[in-house]
Amino acid sequence: MESARPTASIRFDFESFVMSHLISLLGATFAALALVVAPPAKADPLTSQELNAYLSTGKYDAGIKDFDRRHKADPSNPATAYALGALEFFGALANLQEDLRRYQFGAEIAKNAALLRPFTGDLTTSPHPNPETATYEKIRLMLTRFADGMERASKALSAVGETPVKLAVRVDRIAFDTNLDGTIDEAERLPTLLNAFDRQLKSNNIDLSEEVEIAFDNADAKWLESRAHTIMAFPNFFLAFDFETTFETTFQMFFGNEATEFGRALLAMVGSDREIQDLRAEIDAIVARKNEAMTPEQTRLLREKTRERDRIRFDGTLSPEDKTAMARAIDDEIAPLQAADRDRRALEAEENILKMRLSALDPANPATPSAPLIGNAIDALNLFHTINWRVVDRNRLERTRENILTAARLGQETWELAGRETDNDREWLPNLEQQSAVGNLTVTGDFISVWQTSLQNRIALMEGTVLSPHIRFPGGVNLKRFFEEAEQFDLISFAVGPGALPFVEKGEVLNAVPNLTFNRRRANQLDSETLLYALWFI
Repeated sequence: MESARPTASIRFDFESFVMSHLISLLGATFAALALVVAPPAKADPLTSQELNAYLSTGKYDAGIKDFDRRHKADPSNPATAYALGALEFFGALANLQEDLRRYQFGAEIAKNAALLRPFTGDLTTSPHPNPETATYEKIRLMLTRFADGMERASKALSAVGETPVKLAVRVDRIAFDTNLDGTIDEAERLPTLLNAFDRQLKSNNIDLSEEVEIAFDNADAKWLESRAHTIMAFPNFFLAFDFETTFETTFQMFFGNEATEFGRALLAMVGSDREIQDLRAEIDAIVARKNEAMTPEQTRLLREKTRERDRIRFDGTLSPEDKTAMARAIDDEIAPLQAADRDRRALEAEENILKMRLSALDPANPATPSAPLIGNAIDALNLFHTINWRVVDRNRLERTRENILTAARLGQETWELAGRETDNDREWLPNLEQQSAVGNLTVTGDFISVWQTSLQNRIALMEGTVLSPHIRFPGGVNLKRFFEEAEQFDLISFAVGPGALPFVEKGEVLNAVPNLTFNRRRANQLDSETLLYALWFI
């Protein structure tokens, strides 16, 4: 059946591509933690008990082996295909989590970033029992393993089809054995792992610490298959390119200095005990001079006299002559205080420079808490600068386009199936007559309609029937040709024009204006409702 011509559009430049799929990665991880299937009402109760045992103990590999055997024995059974696909999804996420923990992903960042905990657990209190230093080759293998797991999940979920199936699960019991000790405690269950989203969830009376049961149906199977393809696009895109230079110069901000060439160069500059002691002594001397240059009492007096002078200047009851005379008298008092303050500020600037140097000499004990954050910010800036990657796996790049295209088509099918439902049974994706079992949320017909149109536009972009707008050209970029023909990807050059030029054509360019309305609606929905909308409409 020929696709309808898009009547509205979404913006599909590099920024929207990356940000939309980053949100989808985080969102799909949350949803995958909340999505696992239990046998339908007519199924063997023992099957339900076994499946929930896998979920509650985080033994996804065992669950995959079990349900793979059952699915092969009865390929026509949609329930076993559904269970296998969901467990493959979970298994891929569990393996990714273990790999990230093994390579100490975000160990420093995680101290202040609860959002990482659904991916890695709490690295600060529960490190991996056998940590390894990340390398470029290990990260490529990790991404390959993750992509292959999602591929198996999508294949199993595609076998569910439209044969009616409904599977229920207690999502509050889902667990990940984050510390790999073979047991599950409450810190490894879904409610604790998702405490980063505590404010968003509780604002809608969503309490995953209580019993939450969802009956997943055929529409939800399509949705999860779509999420698998959306997530798969990420590792496939990275694996299509040689990003070793980016890894060796910037990935120390993710995996620590030991992992990269530049990070190891920084470690080689660590000072001796004598150098560190001498520099600390120099800093202490400057601090002493700073404190002598201006005492706390002088600081207080300068602040008071400055406020007094300002009151005089704006006092409407005084004549200009009186204002001038009184202000001059105060200025005479302030002048030596201001000179002392200038000396203090100069010494403070010198102190901060030396502290940054000390942080480089002694990174294990940074002299200022902001030093690691400044280093990470510089690495992030350099990361964008180094994205000038050569294609090394054409199939992976083409597969990225197929992932995005398939995810959009499955997204359309998801809401078509959801729209035909007539029940209201513990829903994950509610139609206009239903409510979500999580937070009792609803959706509107207008919102679903605009979302369907945006999916159709995404399909048109990936098929090359419309062009992606670019700020430098009157025509647009044929993204289908980029994924099929690109030999190099230079992010900055692509964004400013020269890198995109080989794929620029004349033709129908996607109009970005209508998407502003949809993005505003979605942003308002996310602000006023809950993070669940990000999971449904990405």
